[in-house]
Amino acid sequence: MKIAVTGHRPNKLGSEYINKFDIEHMYENYGPISKTMFNEIEKYLKYKGCTTGICGMAIGIDQIFAHVCLHLGIPFIAAVPCDNQASKWPTPTRMWYDYLISRAVEVINVSPGPYAPWKMQKRNQWMSIETDEVLAIYDGSPGGTRNCVEFAKSINKNVKIINPKDFYGMHS
Repeated sequence: MKIAVTGHRPNKLGSEYINKFDIEHMYENYGPISKTMFNEIEKYLKYKGCTTGICGMAIGIDQIFAHVCLHLGIPFIAAVPCDNQASKWPTPTRMWYDYLISRAVEVINVSPGPYAPWKMQKRNQWMSIETDEVLAIYDGSPGGTRNCVEFAKSINKNVKIINPKDFYGMHS
C-alpha cells in the first residue's frame, strides 16, 4: 500500500522541531510532540502494511514521515513542490533535508521553477492522486494541510486523520 502524508509545520505542532543537527541522534533531537508523531506514524505505517511512502519534504510532519520510512526500511518518494525547496531554510534544516532527500527512492519535482505559493497545493494534489491513502497529521485548522485533506476526499481517497492535539490536551 502506498501512503502519502500531509501535516503541519512545527509552529502548529506546538514544539521545537529539531534543536540541533546530528544525524546519528536525530530522533532524540525532536521535541515531545514530534517524537509522539514519529511513533504514531510508525505504528500506522506498520498497521497498514505501507510499501511506499510519498511526502512533500516540508519542515515538520513531512520530514518526520520520511524519517519514519527510513527507520522502517520503506522506500519513499520525495514530491518536492518546486526547485530549491530548502534554499531559504537554516543550515541545519537544509542539511537534514539533503540527508533525507538523498535517501528517497525517487524525487519528483512537481512544478519546476522558483517558489510560488500555488505550487504547494499542486504538490499536494499530485501526492493525493498518486497514492492509495492519505495520512493527515491535522488539527482542523486552516492551511495547506486542510486543503490537501479536502482535495484527497474530493477524489475519494481514504484519509486517516491523526490530531496532534489529542496527545497533549492542547484543545482550546
